[in-house]
Amino acid sequence: MDNLNNKLGILLTQILLGRKYRSDEDRDVKIQYSILLLIDKVEKYLIILGLFSILGHVDIAIITGLTIELTRNYLGGIHMKTWYGCTAVTVLFYIVVLACGENIILSSKLQNSLWVSEIVVIALFAPIPSKQRPKYNQHRKNMIKARGIAGVLIIGAVSLGVKSYNNYIVWIWLLQIIEVMILKLSSLIKRNKKGVTMRDAEEG
Repeated sequence: MDNLNNKLGILLTQILLGRKYRSDEDRDVKIQYSILLLIDKVEKYLIILGLFSILGHVDIAIITGLTIELTRNYLGGIHMKTWYGCTAVTVLFYIVVLACGENIILSSKLQNSLWVSEIVVIALFAPIPSKQRPKYNQHRKNMIKARGIAGVLIIGAVSLGVKSYNNYIVWIWLLQIIEVMILKLSSLIKRNKKGVTMRDAEEG
């Protein structure tokens, strides 16, 4: 599936550009990356909507999807190596939000803290680097941060009118924050290991 999506992404990029795809061209890479994201999203949403329609919770799938679109796309997160792994983790994320949102009600104080924490995490860490995401200059990074924070504020405004979904939304914030902390801890451990390896090599 990964190879098929990649080939389709290159084909659509070539159609848009009107020429052959060049992997060494920054513009080509960014366009293909955007197209791959779109293809990936369509595939996942079809699977999730099908599953949640069976479970009778299409509304939760839509709320979760909108919240992710307005925040996680700018923040970033853990990326699996294969389409199947990524799809499985995405579906699991939705199911955890549904299960926790229904069965574990967070206090108002904790909910408010998570809203603030989500904004802080986006301001500090967005966009999280990954092999799939192109490199951005500082201006572009600041724009991404601003859009992510705006997404949180939009969701906040909507949730004031639809308070029944608040607990689901803050569980999304909590899971995203945990995901970022895992990524940052993993990155720190890798840097420390690399530093130790380099020192050992120098001493040897």
